[in-house]
Amino acid sequence: MPLDYQTNALRLILTEANSVAQELDLPERLPITESDVTAKYIPAPRMARMLKTVGNITTSNYTYYCSVGYKFSFLTKNDYDKQYASLRRQYLWPISKVDTNAAYVLAKTWLSKISMDVGALDRNCDVHCDFYKPDGPQGEAFVPVYWVYWVKHGEDGHGSVASVELLLPTESILQLRVEKSEYILRPALLITN
Repeated sequence: MPLDYQTNALRLILTEANSVAQELDLPERLPITESDVTAKYIPAPRMARMLKTVGNITTSNYTYYCSVGYKFSFLTKNDYDKQYASLRRQYLWPISKVDTNAAYVLAKTWLSKISMDVGALDRNCDVHCDFYKPDGPQGEAFVPVYWVYWVKHGEDGHGSVASVELLLPTESILQLRVEKSEYILRPALLITN
């Protein structure tokens, strides 16, 4: 892969990561620099054109993906899936404390802050909000990890076009995804040679 291409792609992803981290007030040391990157994936130019992706970078806290339409599209907190046992010990609450509305409002706020078209998502999709019930559907307790996701009208069972997974008490983003470019208002990252 041409070195100039890789250097330019990394520079663009770093710029986007810094912008997103600042807009979402993520717990990152800013600015994120190349020395803060613990892993990266930048596909070869031909593959990048085919997939309309730029790549991703990982810091000690998050992975930032520029993977849909050459735009920032996904954010994942590192190792969040390994924290569920700890979260269960810390936050096992009665079902009466479920607040799907607060989770929905927070998810919309974050998506808006990073220039995702929340208005179009709400117009074109059905919004769902689930929460973590470690003892199954009949359990009487939950952990305030919520999944807010948008599914195109009439396409239940075909996957979401956008989703946010969050821990409500700490207002922490665990994962954020926008799968369709038309809902991403951020500019495309273009690599020029």
